[in-house]
Amino acid sequence: LKGKAYWISNNTIEFVPGPGTLKPGEFYEGTFQLGRFVEVDSRLKEFKFSFRVQEPNFTLYIEPLTTIDIDSHGDLVTLKGEVRFSDATPKEAVEKMLS
Repeated sequence: LKGKAYWISNNTIEFVPGPGTLKPGEFYEGTFQLGRFVEVDSRLKEFKFSFRVQEPNFTLYIEPLTTIDIDSHGDLVTLKGEVRFSDATPKEAVEKMLS
């Protein structure tokens, strides 16, 4: 996988994949070769791991409708709610989804 690894602390390395490297819903298996970076016991030289990339999704929370009587012209209905996305989502994509 293309990307960059960063030392976050004495016992944490963070890997940030390059844009478009990981596909949503795909399962990946990998081996981190710690022995290439620091001297460690032979049993710690390689660390095998696996993960699945989360599919993009969202949750919509809607509050009960409220109405306001506007003279004799009828009622104004107000809809309030919240949309929560599984990942950062551009404002334009949200506006398109809700229009």
